[in-house]
Amino acid sequence: VFAPANVVLQGHAKSLAATFQTLGISADQVVRGMLHETLGKGGLRLDVDPDKVSALVATEAPLDVVVALPDSGADPLIAVAVGLRSVDDAKTALNANQELAPGMWSFGGEKAKAVCVVAASTGLVQGRMICGPGERDIKALGPWLARGASSLPNVSDASFDIDLKPVE
Repeated sequence: VFAPANVVLQGHAKSLAATFQTLGISADQVVRGMLHETLGKGGLRLDVDPDKVSALVATEAPLDVVVALPDSGADPLIAVAVGLRSVDDAKTALNANQELAPGMWSFGGEKAKAVCVVAASTGLVQGRMICGPGERDIKALGPWLARGASSLPNVSDASFDIDLKPVE
């Protein structure tokens, strides 16, 4: 899968566990706390149990963030992806049974403020949870995050690349 065009920001953490371990912090505890804050009523309003999601996240896998400019329109495309231990377990636990795009099953509920999918992936883990503001973000960036970025060689613990050329 080719990288999306007009990428303005791309962030990559090789392993949440390794990154937090260098700080002396348990990645599992940080992920659990972040998921409780971001997934619930005060955040994305996803109709999921944050503890179940936390148990599915593979903290040894990469975390990726991509922001790209669309070919038309002003709103940027945004998506975040984390590794999952099992696609089938995630689909079952999150009730992700509606295929939004090939290899990507959506979950979240009617009141959700974001679109999230369980996606089959390549790389270190067989699946990724990918979230973005809307379906267009997931459809545009999801395939890259699931099968492109997830297979990139990891050269550093964490990196952020900013390219302002597409803004011009």
